[in-house]
Amino acid sequence: MELAALSIATATLVARARRRNILIESRDVEKEFLQKVAETWSSSNNHPIVVAAGKKIASSISNIVPISFLLPECKCTTPPLPLGSITSALWNKLPWKIPSTLSVEYKTIVGDRMKSAMCVGNSQTYGAFVESTQIYCGFMWLAPNTHYPAHAHDANEFFHILSGTSKWTQGPIDDWQEAKPGDFRIHQAGESHSVKTGDEALVALYYWYGNITGKYWFEKVVVQTEEERLKGAYNNLDNTTAYYDDLASKYDTVVVDKWGYKMPFEVAKMCASTALNISKSARILDLGCGSGLVAVEFKKLGYNIFTGIDISKKSLTIARQRKIYLRLLEGNLSKCLVPKVLPREGMFDVLTCVGTTSYLDPEVLKHWARLVKPGGLIVLTHKTEIWKKWEPVQIKFVLDGTLEHILTSAEMLYLPGFKTACTNENERAKIYVFRRPK
Repeated sequence: MELAALSIATATLVARARRRNILIESRDVEKEFLQKVAETWSSSNNHPIVVAAGKKIASSISNIVPISFLLPECKCTTPPLPLGSITSALWNKLPWKIPSTLSVEYKTIVGDRMKSAMCVGNSQTYGAFVESTQIYCGFMWLAPNTHYPAHAHDANEFFHILSGTSKWTQGPIDDWQEAKPGDFRIHQAGESHSVKTGDEALVALYYWYGNITGKYWFEKVVVQTEEERLKGAYNNLDNTTAYYDDLASKYDTVVVDKWGYKMPFEVAKMCASTALNISKSARILDLGCGSGLVAVEFKKLGYNIFTGIDISKKSLTIARQRKIYLRLLEGNLSKCLVPKVLPREGMFDVLTCVGTTSYLDPEVLKHWARLVKPGGLIVLTHKTEIWKKWEPVQIKFVLDGTLEHILTSAEMLYLPGFKTACTNENERAKIYVFRRPK
């Protein structure tokens, strides 16, 4: 019994020592990071406010508290680490939160596309590892292709950009200026400012001083309906992945029911027709499968073997819930899919790409032709605006023997229910069918 008790006591002491070492290492990582920030800011030549902030943080480092004591679990998912800016040991344990200062309207618009992690400030509420009642300092992360709307607050503030190129505007003038990694953006108390990202996420260190617990307010929100917002994004597709991630859960109710999208139905009907006579046991590769509408229509006609590939993770999640596909894979259709996405060529009897070719270079047909077996079919849809881009390339591949042309459908309305002032209301589409020569 004495030996057993001694063994338990020894194990307890070892466990405590290990925890203590982890906390010491944690404290060292955080202290080293804050020292680096303080040194960088204190040596700044162009920003007196930044120099003062660096000295303030340098004087606070001795009071550091390991974040492990305060918030062992984050409130939201850790954003991707910006390469070359901070250590992953620190990044992965920061207390990432969606700011409570966001109004209800803006939480709906921005949501979890903006996250904050405080380093210096309120340790009990925000998990900061240096306690301060005079300054707030931490990280802001803004997702790609996000507009964080115009707002102001009683605190003075600056941002030190670590990663990602972004655009900022200050005051009442809509004058967007580019900011690069290493730049500072300084805002006085009460001064309206806004930021938007492009294809890169923004990571910046923020610093508040003055009335840090004062009022925080946004400009008046103009709330759009879901359909209006999606129409606006449809006409300005700077980032296809983000758009389709956003659209994934609304595809059936908005694109199909309201906008009248029926190309998946038309393609499935053509493939099942006597003109093509495709066997019900055919292995079908659905490129740009989205939320799975093409497979749904094929399934109604007796087809059952589907593989889907798409670049939108959220769309693939919706497609997976339909329980129709044999496999669903994430892949960029503008790249060669073998061997990174598919193990080999010639795996399929039919390849379909419906409602996706607008975002692709037609030269990808060269790769797609090899994904089907010799004698296999390739079925594409193109809408009006890209006929001139795709048709000459298709003819070139027919002439050089890469493809055989089987048929082209008559023109049909693409989105008959989609009407805005800046969109061709009579936009049409055609279905093209090719065969890989035997």
